[in-house]
Amino acid sequence: MNHNFFLCLGALILGVQAYWMEEVQHQGIVPGNTNSSYEIFRNVKDYGALGDGETDDTDAIKLAMTDGNRCAPFECAGGTTTPAVVYFPPGTYMISSTITDYFYTQIIGDPTDMPVLKASSDFPPDDGQGSTGGFGMIDGIPYGANGLAWLGVNSFFRQIRNIEIDMSGVAGKATGIHWPTAQATSIQNVVFRMAHKDTGLEHTGIFIEEGSGGFMEGLEFHGGKIGANFGNQQFTVRNLYFVDCETAINQLWDWTWTYQNIKVENCDVGIEISSDAYAESGVGSLLVIDSWFKDVPVAIKTPRVPGNMTPEAAASLVINQVEFDGCETIVLGPDDEALVPGGSGSVVVNFAQGHVWDPVNLHQDYTGDNATYFPRLTELENSDGRYFSQAKPHYDDVPITSFVSARSFGCAGDGETDDSTCLARLVQTAASQNKIVFLDAGHYKTYTTLYIPSGSRIVGEGLSSVIVGTGTTFQHMANPQPVVQVGVPGEKGRIEWSDTLVATRGPTPGAIIIQYNLYTEGLEPSGLWDVHVRVGGFAGSELQIEQCAITPDVEANESNLKSECIAGFMSMHITKYAGGVYTENCWLWIADHDIESPTNAQVTIFVGRGLLVESKKGKVWIIGSGSEHHTLYNYQLRETHDVWMGLIQSETPYYQPNPPAHLPFPTMALYGDPDFLEACGDETGEKFSEDNPPCAMAWGLRVLGSQNIGIFGTGLYSFFYNNDNTVCKAQDVDWCQARMIEIEDGNGSETYERKGKDKRRGHGHGGRGGRSNSADDDTKHLIVYNLNTLGSVSMVTRYGEDVAFTENHIEGYNSGLAVYLDNEP
Repeated sequence: MNHNFFLCLGALILGVQAYWMEEVQHQGIVPGNTNSSYEIFRNVKDYGALGDGETDDTDAIKLAMTDGNRCAPFECAGGTTTPAVVYFPPGTYMISSTITDYFYTQIIGDPTDMPVLKASSDFPPDDGQGSTGGFGMIDGIPYGANGLAWLGVNSFFRQIRNIEIDMSGVAGKATGIHWPTAQATSIQNVVFRMAHKDTGLEHTGIFIEEGSGGFMEGLEFHGGKIGANFGNQQFTVRNLYFVDCETAINQLWDWTWTYQNIKVENCDVGIEISSDAYAESGVGSLLVIDSWFKDVPVAIKTPRVPGNMTPEAAASLVINQVEFDGCETIVLGPDDEALVPGGSGSVVVNFAQGHVWDPVNLHQDYTGDNATYFPRLTELENSDGRYFSQAKPHYDDVPITSFVSARSFGCAGDGETDDSTCLARLVQTAASQNKIVFLDAGHYKTYTTLYIPSGSRIVGEGLSSVIVGTGTTFQHMANPQPVVQVGVPGEKGRIEWSDTLVATRGPTPGAIIIQYNLYTEGLEPSGLWDVHVRVGGFAGSELQIEQCAITPDVEANESNLKSECIAGFMSMHITKYAGGVYTENCWLWIADHDIESPTNAQVTIFVGRGLLVESKKGKVWIIGSGSEHHTLYNYQLRETHDVWMGLIQSETPYYQPNPPAHLPFPTMALYGDPDFLEACGDETGEKFSEDNPPCAMAWGLRVLGSQNIGIFGTGLYSFFYNNDNTVCKAQDVDWCQARMIEIEDGNGSETYERKGKDKRRGHGHGGRGGRSNSADDDTKHLIVYNLNTLGSVSMVTRYGEDVAFTENHIEGYNSGLAVYLDNEP
């Protein structure tokens, strides 16, 4: 039975406009999948679900999830060739057992009339390990005899959005979504309905116990024992609303977590920073910003004792412009000590607890509300005084006639055809006609730069719409060219771009994968949501284990590097001409492993630079960002201003220091590259020791000659030494590299004078010699909240001097500063 026909007929009779995603012709393809009839888009009603609120739709939904020999738990280690969009039209879908989420799946409902996934009264209570047949109503990764089916840190490219989760009728313990997951993932626009807190039933909205996330936005939690039970390396979370929960958020563990615009009402506890060692690393840091707590007896509970130095980083907490209304205690410490008392009225609080570095007091353990530590970047705020944010567009009010399909337009997307001309014509035509490009799933190969003009709106399908740059245009490291170019220098206007990947195929040493030039004036910036760079490690990339296997036993040098694995010059460049750009949940990933490999085999792929921001116009937002495994640096801000970053996450390339960071990309002053040969000399650290950690390792973050920069959460990590993640730990230290963050002037070059060496740090440093005399070139008005690094001796190197160190860790895993403030010129 064709349910789509009846849905469309009903919409016509009632005069209701159906959601475009349901009406559009779905003709996406998956290069690498040999099943020519494989369907990416699955409407659950086409598989027999009724959505009438009475029929058990479990089997139909599971069939929609599994159809097509997809990558199943315990049967497949991962892969990109069986993606799926499991779509729910409006209705109430009764389920009697867990829906297991498969690898590379997007679960999407109709935002115009959100579908309800409702647990039946006989839904089996969960025990947290899936022994009753699953964990939660939606189980992101099920448990087996040996733990989770997939590594949480490798579970990429998945979404849940536009759906209501109703477990209110379950008499026992129940969980809405079990979500141990990693980068390029999101839960958005989801409502959780649980039994009221006074019933005593153990209902939890979301449970996360591991992984490396991630982004969540626009969630509501009604009732429950715990609204959100969170434990993950890092997450960016905004626009969450909790009402009538016993505990709104229970923070099990993290390294760093950023909460923006959280609203908690009539809950017993707002946020509890767990004192239980659920994971050996404990809770590293939390940032709560621009949020609101009303009628919450205990707003935030922390286990950290003021002045406690063991461990140094435990539960760093920052509260930045948060309103508390009718809260008896705002921050409750251990032993029921009110660190910040409350009251019956309303008060706006700024508070920090943890380690602080500022240019006057230097390094100190701190608890208090010093106003100096809470400057606001007013240029990046809304008119209501909160920092700007912008949700991904659903286009729920846009008719189907406003969309133009890439495949219908004539683009092949098969990974083999040259789609260069077709793509160029497509985006130009759509922009000129004020239409939205629907980039059907597929690999669109381009041999020339794809120009995206102002006025463009582009949306992909299932995170499987991939623009692939390849060929001679992108071969010249000395003359790099963009694969995708948004605007040209001097162009003004606005774009919206979402759910798309940009990649390279084979060796492309001269590829700037995304170059962003557009300047958007006014109050509403251009937006990029879930626009990811993915280089290597996927089917069709020609940058997999067959081409780019690791060679840790070979001492790498200029003559023996695999040139076929030099796959990019830079991931993303926001140029000096750009401004007014908002990016959210955009991951720049140079593959460290082959996703298609049954053993997740490691690969070595070289891309020189991560995200470079040089905007002279300012107003740049980098929200929920990851940038990983780039050779020279993962993030660099150069001579820019008014930039909001939070949370940012990076990993040093696993192969370094073999070869060290000055290979294979020469230093280019035009781009402000770090000069590792000058800074490190012959101390590249190939012979690792506790007293000589490697110097020539990729920077996590460089800030050069930039002003008014706010970084709201960082997790900058160094896990591996020459592809081995046991070497540093075997030394009973966590020193995989000498330094992680650099702050410098605006001349774009390192200024170290090698006046001897400090072996503990692994590099020389000679103060501020070589700094520019122009105050406009200085880095100033820089604030970093919850600065967390892993595996680096020095957290911050400021004008050649190491000013913050990671000598104490949480079980050897993490260290942190609650606040880093640099206002000096």
